[in-house]
Amino acid sequence: MIILNITNYNKGEFINELFDSLYNQVKDAEDIRINWIDDSSTDNSVEVASAHPLAALPFFKIIKHESNKWVAASRNTGLAEINKGDWVTYIDGDDRVKPHYIEMLRKYVADGKYDVYVYDYDLIPAYEDTPIQDVEKGLNLMTWSRLYRADLILNHNISFDEEGFKEQGYGEDAKFNEIITALTDKIVDTRDVIYEYRWGVKGSLALIATEKIH
Repeated sequence: MIILNITNYNKGEFINELFDSLYNQVKDAEDIRINWIDDSSTDNSVEVASAHPLAALPFFKIIKHESNKWVAASRNTGLAEINKGDWVTYIDGDDRVKPHYIEMLRKYVADGKYDVYVYDYDLIPAYEDTPIQDVEKGLNLMTWSRLYRADLILNHNISFDEEGFKEQGYGEDAKFNEIITALTDKIVDTRDVIYEYRWGVKGSLALIATEKIH
């Protein structure tokens, strides 16, 4: 089973785009489970998500945090939904996936030679006036760019650090992947471009991090 964990906090304005990008790829799937994890949003995220046809699929699950716990906790909530034999990846709530996204994930699972399959992404603008032509993608250490063998995570009881990165609000992905890399050398960079990362979302952690760096 391929587990898609979608983490969301106040991304209501982008949910339909994300769900639209997934729906036709998964509507008849028997090998997919989707967990949409909302971190106690204060906007209309839950209403928008619930109204989309994707949410009506039998393998789509809405999980709502009663209080805001930050993204690392949302990622861990997703990990609680995996089982031995599964494969798992993440999607950020304001991003999109390419039309061949599920096809490529299935290809990786069928190959099965590696514990982690790394894939690439394109940048898309958050708004019509968001400039992206001069944005450098940089080193990709994000969990939304990897498909993980669940057995590796479960056998070693790996989780995201919920406290160490709470103050700065980002960095938990890099730490998680550092742990993964120390446990296995069966990691392949496919270079396949199958994800779309939305750049310039107001209040996004990536934008905040970049502003702090500069």
